[in-house]
Parts: sequence; structure tokens; C-alpha cells
Amino acid sequence: MKFYLSVLRTAAAILLLGTAAAQAADGHSDAPAAGQHAAQEHAPDKHAAENHAAEAQKPSGKPMALSPAHKESAHKEPTHETPHPESKTPAVKKAATQKSTPSHKPAAAKTAREVVMAPHAPKKHDTPHWGYKGAGGPEHWGDLNASFKTCSAGHRQSPINLEATEPAHLVPLSIHYKVSLINLVNNGHTVQANYGEGSYITLGNERYDLLQFHFHTPSEHRVADRSFPMEIHFVHRNKGGQLAVLGILVAPGDYNLAAREIWDRLPARAQTKSADTRALMNARDLLPEDTRYFRYSGSLTTPPCSENVNWLVLQTPVRFSEGQIAKLHRIIGMNARPAQARNSRYLLQSLGGTGS
Repeated sequence: MKFYLSVLRTAAAILLLGTAAAQAADGHSDAPAAGQHAAQEHAPDKHAAENHAAEAQKPSGKPMALSPAHKESAHKEPTHETPHPESKTPAVKKAATQKSTPSHKPAAAKTAREVVMAPHAPKKHDTPHWGYKGAGGPEHWGDLNASFKTCSAGHRQSPINLEATEPAHLVPLSIHYKVSLINLVNNGHTVQANYGEGSYITLGNERYDLLQFHFHTPSEHRVADRSFPMEIHFVHRNKGGQLAVLGILVAPGDYNLAAREIWDRLPARAQTKSADTRALMNARDLLPEDTRYFRYSGSLTTPPCSENVNWLVLQTPVRFSEGQIAKLHRIIGMNARPAQARNSRYLLQSLGGTGS
């Protein structure tokens, strides 16, 4: 009997020792090693450890907005298996579809590109502003735009002071104007009368067709340093594109009846036409009978100041009343370019006879 009891005690001891060894090997002993409690306090279970890892990956600042797929995976056991397509929930399918569709990325890229390119994008109406005073005045025209460079770099610019002339027997000016319907426009720099086809002048054997005429207050050309209160420019062009401008000086005097149709319809605001700007007239009525003239090679008197323009300035002024001159000046203001350097150009003055 004693023998059997001894055997049972031995077997029980062996069993207890084996169980303790097994528990120690699995790490679940009732007496954990030092520091094991501290580790378990920060990771009580697998879910908490995963949540802590997810929190550690979040950027600082505002919390990251999770998609439905992210929300679901945050509470699942991590797995390396590829889920079966049929096992996806509708939310997961929708998120996957949105992720694989590149429709949102091009929109964001386009917006960024627009922001970057906007400061460099050319404007449709990016025409340099020029005028007759301040930063856009005549002394700055050549610096406003590369196409205006001739305004400052040219050597045959207009207008000029008409003095120290060379008397010459020039071919009489032959004027062939006829009655036409004109269209008045206030372009912000002057009032311009666009003329119909069929009217022209001849210089030698060359025909120059009348395109339009416009006004300046005061005059741009001077005669022996004398300025006039107004000047009219009649702009012509030949078949080769060369220009000839006929300048008419205006002095104070009686009311000019020939200009009445125009003065009754002057467009008062810039970049507009008045309600009734069409008038029927013959531009020849605005010219004096005596058509002797000064002639020189010059330029346009407004930007881009193109040169090789044939200038013909009549020696005899026409008369407009002070009221007519004042009305035009109220509308367009001062729009005369100062006299430019002559630069040794020939200035011819016709002698004897009158044109027709």
C-alpha cells in the first residue's frame, strides 16, 4: 500500500512540473517576468495595439478623413489574404471604385495648373494704354510696347514745326472728293469720320484713296512756331499701302457750315457712337480753296508712329467758330503730340497757283 502511494505522489509531482514548464514556455505563467505588466498595460489586446498603431500613423494637425474602407479595416484583424471580390461590402466596393477612377485627379491638376499659369496667361485686350499726359503720354510712347519703339527711336517723326522751308514748284494737289455717307466714331483719342469709297487725291501719277479724317485740339503742326486751336487730318492710302495725310489747320472765325452735319452728331463719350452718327457730306467742303501746301516725309502722329508717311499740310487755314472748337475740345480734350525733331529733313513749300 505504501508502495502505491509513493508511486502516485511521484506521478503527481511529475505532472505538476510538466504543466509548470509548459506554462512557462507559453508565456502565460501566473508569475510573469519583470516589465511584462507594463507591456500589457499599453497593449491589453490585439485590437488596442492595432488602434494605437493606426493612431501613430496619423499626421499632425487636422485629423485625417477616412474613407468607408478605412473605417472598416481599422477594427478588423490584419490579414495578408486577398479578399474574395464577392465578400466586399457595398461601401468597400464604392470606395474601391472611387480609388481606381482617376476622374478627380485631373481636376485637381487642372486647378493647380490654372493657378500657376494665370499670372502668365495673355489677356485678350492687353493693348498698352497710351494717351497725351502722365505715364502714357507722348514722351513715354516708345517705352510702352516694343511695337511703339519707333515713337522714340525714329528719325522722321511727325508733327514738326513748319519753318525754314525750301520753296519749290510742286505739282498742284489734285483733289477728287465726292459726296459720301460718313460714320462718326469716338475712339477715345479723337472723333473719326470714316469715309465711303471713291474719293481720292493724286500725287504725280499716284492715286491715294481717302479712308477717314479726324480732329486734333490744338493743332499738331506749327507754322513758324505758331500753334492753331485745331487741325484736321485726312488719311489716304495707295494700292501699295503707302499713306498720304493731308493736314488742314483751323483758325478761329465764323461758324463753319460745311461741318454742321458733323458737329450736330459728335459722339460725346469715348468708345461709343451717338444715336445718329451717319451724315452725308462732301469732304472737299472742309478744305480751303487755296491748296498750296508744305510737303515732307514723316510719320503717324499716334502709336505706333510708323514712318514713310507723305505729309501735305495746306498753307491756308480754314475757319471754325470758337463755339465749334470749344465743343470738340470738351469731348476729346487735348490730343496733340508735341513737335518732333526735324533731323535735316527737306521741307518743301509749293509756290504759285492753287490746286483743284
